[in-house]
Amino acid sequence: TTTTTTTTTTALTTNNINNNNEIRKLWRWGMELGIWMFLGFAFQAVGLSSTTAQKSGFLLYLNVKFVPIFARILFGRQISTPTWISAFAAF
Repeated sequence: TTTTTTTTTTALTTNNINNNNEIRKLWRWGMELGIWMFLGFAFQAVGLSSTTAQKSGFLLYLNVKFVPIFARILFGRQISTPTWISAFAAF
């Protein structure tokens, strides 16, 4: 873990970050992702308190199937063949 952190930090400081503006962008993106993760976990915790484990598992299972489909339809993203195979295999 220390080696990975050191390597990542070195790569970010020497190659990719040339000024304070890019550092601010990285912090902004990190905070935004942190907020989305927090909201996801919070909603999941609230949902688990008001439903059964079976229903929760079913919704999680549907999430695995629908994310690649929604990414393609809503955002026009290219989805790799292994991802499509995995999504259809989940059915």
